[in-house]
Amino acid sequence: MVSDLRLLASDVVGDKSIVIPEKQVGSSIMPGKINPVIPEFVISASHKVYSNDTLISSLCSQGCLELNAYLPVIGYAVLESINLLISSCKTAENNLISGLTVNESPGYYSLIHSVSVTTALVPHVGYHKAAELARLMKDKKYDIFEANSILKIIDQEKLKEILQPGNLLKLGFSLEDLK
Repeated sequence: MVSDLRLLASDVVGDKSIVIPEKQVGSSIMPGKINPVIPEFVISASHKVYSNDTLISSLCSQGCLELNAYLPVIGYAVLESINLLISSCKTAENNLISGLTVNESPGYYSLIHSVSVTTALVPHVGYHKAAELARLMKDKKYDIFEANSILKIIDQEKLKEILQPGNLLKLGFSLEDLK
């Protein structure tokens, strides 16, 4: 998750839809850059936990009968991993998530211009009608509302309702949704 936040908050993806808190300003090669140190800490800590898991598994497999001479190192690695996970969660909450801001405009623009959004219409208009919308959107570079206003496949208000983020994030749909 923090890797995704780091990428979405970078200037690499164009309009930033996610802005992370500025915790460390500066870069030796890029003036004005804000270093994403909190996501990088969480990612690094996660890799240390992964490597500890490998160490723990390997040392556990080296025990003979009821004896395992490696219990001190196993215990240390377990405790280190627990501490890293606790620290990562706390710092992510306090220094990243709590100060995160979301700019909805670029995300919404991308959504209504993405041909894949027509998939949400399949239960309402069927596959072929949704594909017609998708083709027009692709061919003419229209957003879904422009394409629908030309093809008149679904009522514009119903389309707006379907494309509400809460409706798009629902798991499945009910018969009531199709009315």
